[in-house]
Amino acid sequence: MEKMCKVYTIGIAQAFYALAIPGVSITSIELVKIKEFSSSGGERPFFWTEFHLLNLCKALNISFKTVDLDELKSTSDLENEDIYDIAVLSRLNMKAEKRIILAGQVEYVNVMRPSIWRGPSYSLLKRAEFVLRMFLPLRIRHFYSLAPKARKGLYFRESSLSKQRMRYNRQKIIKYLFNQEIKEYLFLKSLKTLSEGKLVVVVCPLAEHFGGSKEFNRTIIQRASWYTQAVGGIMVIKNHPSDSQNYSKFLESDYRFDVVSLYNPISRTFPMEILVGIFHKWDYFGVDSTFLVTSGNLTSSPPVLFEDTKRRNKKHFDYDVGETRQLFKHKEVFL
Repeated sequence: MEKMCKVYTIGIAQAFYALAIPGVSITSIELVKIKEFSSSGGERPFFWTEFHLLNLCKALNISFKTVDLDELKSTSDLENEDIYDIAVLSRLNMKAEKRIILAGQVEYVNVMRPSIWRGPSYSLLKRAEFVLRMFLPLRIRHFYSLAPKARKGLYFRESSLSKQRMRYNRQKIIKYLFNQEIKEYLFLKSLKTLSEGKLVVVVCPLAEHFGGSKEFNRTIIQRASWYTQAVGGIMVIKNHPSDSQNYSKFLESDYRFDVVSLYNPISRTFPMEILVGIFHKWDYFGVDSTFLVTSGNLTSSPPVLFEDTKRRNKKHFDYDVGETRQLFKHKEVFL
């Protein structure tokens, strides 16, 4: 019999991943409101995060609640066996104990990678930093990550999420949103109709506040447009949730295919982990994204990942990106 659990999380994607933890049945999701972007810039509207997660919960018949972090800190009866997003656990400064820990951010995939047997490296040093600053103080020994293949070490044990549950929940959510005729989600219906029988080329630029220059993003858009035209597909430009730029302006004037740009607050905050379930066939051009770790193998051809050469030469590149990219087939383009 599955264990009944509540989820404490900071975002939609992490909630979606928590629903894929095997052996548990989620009864409630609590969205923890934390301070939003400050030093990194950008604008991720909390209202729409809350709106999307509420409808996700309705689709799956799960109760939903928003709670302030300070309110949660003052709560004395937090259950020991519920599911905690590691970002919530660290902000509460709570010990893991018997709690189920979800490390649903891409950087935690590499806590068990690279192997210490490869010898000293900057990647190994950064991995050690994560362990010393977070995993040991919070007494996290077992956790669920996005890695497709789990690893067990001498002290830490990593478990994988259920891909089958992800597929089931994705389709159930999409079906609910289509059937309910919710006006905020009409863009999803339009997108499905437009993409019928065509290859969808998903393009994810790099937000300016994360270091994306105009030239860098223009190159991504142009190369993706050549490919879209060649395969007779449609292009869907999906912004990071905190990025409000309209990147379709970088398209050359003579393009001959349909383009959908998801940059308004409603569409850009809708998670890619669910959005890709609308498409029959899709490919990817853009920068690294967390959703690629669990969905990069769903594309019809290997994702094309663009990288700034300066970033490639940074000491910790292999930890930040390189190790993660080994989890799925891909092509790299250095600009």
